Amino acid sequence: MKHQTPKTKHQTHGGFTMIEVMIATALFTVIVVISIGAVLSVAANHKRVQGMRVIVDNLSFIMEDMARNVRLGNTFHCDNSSPLNVAVSCPSGLTKLVFEGVNGDPAVDADQIIYLISQTNNQVLKSKDGGTTYSNLTEVGEVTMDLLRSGFIVTGAESGDNTATRVIIRLSGVIHFGGIDSPFDLQTTVSPRQAGA
Repeated sequence: MKHQTPKTKHQTHGGFTMIEVMIATALFTVIVVISIGAVLSVAANHKRVQGMRVIVDNLSFIMEDMARNVRLGNTFHCDNSSPLNVAVSCPSGLTKLVFEGVNGDPAVDADQIIYLISQTNNQVLKSKDGGTTYSNLTEVGEVTMDLLRSGFIVTGAESGDNTATRVIIRLSGVIHFGGIDSPFDLQTTVSPRQAGA
């Protein structure tokens, strides 16, 4: 016959002690804090990437606007010493591009389209009235143009030249967003469609 020991009042029941509960709570709190930090970091990075993407999209739109207007324009030059309605090549590149728009009159200077990389505020400016008024294409504080690497090269602009007119547009600089500076470099080559451009 088996001998059974009698149950006493002091026998312990299954469960957690107060120290075990405190340790489990502390570990859970640490894990939650680390997880929340990771989620907030991912959200901040996503916001920064989205903001940067908007600025890059704006720069691409500016480049496309320039290319479209150049493709349909004529009488190109970027030489400050020449009259606006005289075609002059600038193979070494300058920070100003002047040309007659698709609906412009070469005899009228007030309808010339001008793109200018401003040395005053390092921004890209556009004029539709021969330089009387300019509007900013890039946002001050978001984009700073590199004046040494940005500009316009025009070749074959003169009417006596037997080569086709070609315009190279290069925008280079730095995007400032979320405390981070990111360099960019965009370039395109455009040949105008109009004969005798």
